[in-house]
Amino acid sequence: MIKKLPHFLLFLFLITAYVVALSFTVERYDTLGLQKHTIETAFAEKNGRLYLSWTPLPYPCYYKVDVLSPTTGLVEGEAGFHLFGSYYTREPSIELPRTAIPTSYRVTAYGIFGKVGSDAVPAANPDFPKRPKHPAIISHYGKDTPASLMPFLVWHNVPGAVCYELEILSLPPDAEGGTVLAASPKHLESTHEIFTNGWQADLRPYADSGVVYWRVRALDLHLQPIGEFSKAEAVTLDSSLPLPTHPLLNEYD
Repeated sequence: MIKKLPHFLLFLFLITAYVVALSFTVERYDTLGLQKHTIETAFAEKNGRLYLSWTPLPYPCYYKVDVLSPTTGLVEGEAGFHLFGSYYTREPSIELPRTAIPTSYRVTAYGIFGKVGSDAVPAANPDFPKRPKHPAIISHYGKDTPASLMPFLVWHNVPGAVCYELEILSLPPDAEGGTVLAASPKHLESTHEIFTNGWQADLRPYADSGVVYWRVRALDLHLQPIGEFSKAEAVTLDSSLPLPTHPLLNEYD
């Protein structure tokens, strides 16, 4: 038995060398046409959990799943996505962890000597629908429906928003939308410490003006803007109206 061991090891070495050489040829010279295969991805929900699956390549390989988050696009030369992390698996599917921010997933196949096939197009997490360009305003305080000096300013939620930035202005901004706060003297105050889709403003310092304007935008985890400011909304003030004495029940979203 001991005498046969060298022959067995030689046989094992030859088989291993053959497999390695064959793998090198397939991956480096694409003899199987793997570069023509595009990985197609799909999402499925099972028992309240989200799964990502894809079409496996006709070749033994493992898969790398990159977790990506879109960048703002405001910085010149900035990449379209920020890499949060990666998962590795030999299976053509993976259970996705829950996330509080919009994410996309890119699947790449790897063999012994490197990447094989083409990258899958980043697939957006379906739990986060397409974002609106700006928050939709709910509260309206016109001449016929004036506000007290501490009105509730409410808007519809923006998917993926972690907080909101609200600006109070003395006059409408020079241009609607955008992502930059107005300049003085139009800019009166602003805050981004709003973590729901509404805010009770204290407009008592501006009671004599009779009318102020406000607009709001959504911010992500890094306090970067999601879309633009909403259109500036006029608030007609009536100091004779009583101030609210209880919270506003939010039944909008």
